[in-house]
Amino acid sequence: TRSTFLPNLSFDMGWQRAAPAEVQFLQLADGSSQAVVLQDSYRYNFSLRQPIFNSQGGSYLHVPQAASAQVDAEEERLRSTRQQLALETKTFCYNLLKALKLLDVQGNAVKRSVEQLETSKARYELGSASMSDFLKSKVQLGSDSLTLITRANAVDISRTELNSHLA
Repeated sequence: TRSTFLPNLSFDMGWQRAAPAEVQFLQLADGSSQAVVLQDSYRYNFSLRQPIFNSQGGSYLHVPQAASAQVDAEEERLRSTRQQLALETKTFCYNLLKALKLLDVQGNAVKRSVEQLETSKARYELGSASMSDFLKSKVQLGSDSLTLITRANAVDISRTELNSHLA
């Protein structure tokens, strides 16, 4: 940005030789004429520019401030990206922990269903419970077992998502 205020200095030169030489006759003061052959041409160019205003008529004084603002914006974007990455990682970790806890809870539910089924079976065999109570317990065990499989699958998916995010 500082180079915006520095002067721009340029120098170039050129030389050209005409293919057919030009012959010109000059009339001198004493009445005689002299032949002049023009065949070479030289060109020199020297320029110095100091920018003050841009092509739209605005001043260049805002350029350092704009560059500083751009640096600040990029630093904020980096900070935001770091925070977003940390948030996503924590989210995946918490999803895995939640899935593990739900699997543990469902494992306890299956154990209770097994105990309830055994109790219902014993009561049915003694005649103090109906067949429908025994069958309801059996259905409940099947439902809890299916939910346990679903929870185990959710744990595997959460673990895979976390590993994929960390890779």
